[in-house]
Amino acid sequence: MSIERLLNEQGKALLALSPEHVALKVMYTSAGFYIDSLLEFEMELSDLEDELLENGNDVLMRKITTYRSRLVKMRRIFSYHKGITQELTAYDYAHLPRGESETLHAITDVEERFERLYTLTQMYYDICGDLVDGYISISSHQLNITMRVLTVITAIFVPLTFIAGIYGMNFEYMPELSYQYGYFFVWGAMLGIGGILIWLFKRKDWF
Repeated sequence: MSIERLLNEQGKALLALSPEHVALKVMYTSAGFYIDSLLEFEMELSDLEDELLENGNDVLMRKITTYRSRLVKMRRIFSYHKGITQELTAYDYAHLPRGESETLHAITDVEERFERLYTLTQMYYDICGDLVDGYISISSHQLNITMRVLTVITAIFVPLTFIAGIYGMNFEYMPELSYQYGYFFVWGAMLGIGGILIWLFKRKDWF
């Protein structure tokens, strides 16, 4: 699309130049189109970051992972183009003599644009990776909190279940069974153990 617009606007002037100069102009214009697209993506990435921190979910994760995959491909492509422009800058070719200031300026502009594109894609790829790592860390932290609460609940009920299991056995000669206040004594012991454990866990800020 950008190349077509370039040909419509500067077609006659481009046809008067050598194929090498036309190629440089096309590369320069195409790079500008990608730079504009990446700068727009930066705003979307910022919104994604805010949304992920406020209400992270698997849908956002899939979206970020998709962006990350595309950025890898773009980075690979821009790396090739950056290598080409660096070679044009390093060596003097017959059809692109660096002695001419206009030609050297055109080559330098193209090289700078693809260098910027490569840097932007690398930066956005790293940001996407940081967002993925951050979401995983938050999810792991929330899971740890949930597991800690479940562990506390289990720790409270295990001794109570043990007591209930002992006094639930139907042996004939259990001395506590004939005690008048045995039922209330067991209940008091269970409530006392549960209360002490709850106090202990709260003191340690486990829940």
